[in-house]
Amino acid sequence: MYSTQQSLGRLPILLMALGCFFWFGYQWCISYGSLKWPEHTGTISEVKIESQSRSRSSSRIYSPRVFYHFVHDHVSYEGSELLNSSNSLQVAQQSAAMWQHNQRLQIYYNPHNPQQNRLHQGEQLGIDGLLAGLALFVSICIGCSFCFDLKMR
Repeated sequence: MYSTQQSLGRLPILLMALGCFFWFGYQWCISYGSLKWPEHTGTISEVKIESQSRSRSSSRIYSPRVFYHFVHDHVSYEGSELLNSSNSLQVAQQSAAMWQHNQRLQIYYNPHNPQQNRLHQGEQLGIDGLLAGLALFVSICIGCSFCFDLKMR
């Protein structure tokens, strides 16, 4: 039998799993909604390569980021998007070279909130859905274990 203290020890995990479910669920809703967003022509303002070191390793990850802007209803909006990351700086530079300053491109924007905008529609749809589903599964498992513990008392 579990004590109340052991059961409550799982509470932070449950809250974290529920938080992840709501965060990734929200992100999934935005990705799904972006499939219906209209497109607008914008311009690349800058391309940078961001570098991060991997935890517990000396290797680095290089991620090109495209910064862009567009005008909708006489209001200027900005956005940015990470491109594919790589362990190689050279590969990241080649990817970034495909995006040039002042290049025109299509941007998808939320007509109700143009500050929400993207270069690709539904880009993270699969990943966000998978992570939201996984977080929900963990939440259900922990919630069921709470109920089981209460029954066993």
